[in-house]
Amino acid sequence: MIKLVEFVIMKKQSQKNKKMEIIKRRPKSEYKTVICSKCNRMLMKIESTSISGICWLCVTRMVEPPKFVSDKSTGRPRGWQWMKEFVDKDGNVYHKGEEIPELKGTKTPFTTTIKKSTTKRITKKEKERIKIEAAAKVFDLKKELENTKLKTKQKKIESEINKLQRIIK
Repeated sequence: MIKLVEFVIMKKQSQKNKKMEIIKRRPKSEYKTVICSKCNRMLMKIESTSISGICWLCVTRMVEPPKFVSDKSTGRPRGWQWMKEFVDKDGNVYHKGEEIPELKGTKTPFTTTIKKSTTKRITKKEKERIKIEAAAKVFDLKKELENTKLKTKQKKIESEINKLQRIIK
């Protein structure tokens, strides 16, 4: 039998009143090294109160592997049950996921189109080239900023410099 050890913990609720709470916990157990009782090959650490142990390899041999069941596709697109109106390939009409048998075959089936992204990914070299060009523009704009005297032009140039500095970072 394992004896429970009592720990007294002081919990601070406020400066004035302190609450004492008694918590019962297991004492820190000692471990012993044992050979697997099934295969006699694997050494493992078990609690000192235990008699014998079985290694993880023997346990996996004793238990069947998990069966993974994949979802069978219904032939309908994702989110069809939330559409206001959906017509499947058999002609069944659904309104917000509920079938309406009176309208069967009256409407044309719903067709899905998969959108392919048209944006091209930028490579590291292209990113570096863009940053170098932005840094060159910032240099030119700073020279131009020193020469301009009108406040409106200065603000435009400063905003352009800020945009380019975001690109550089």
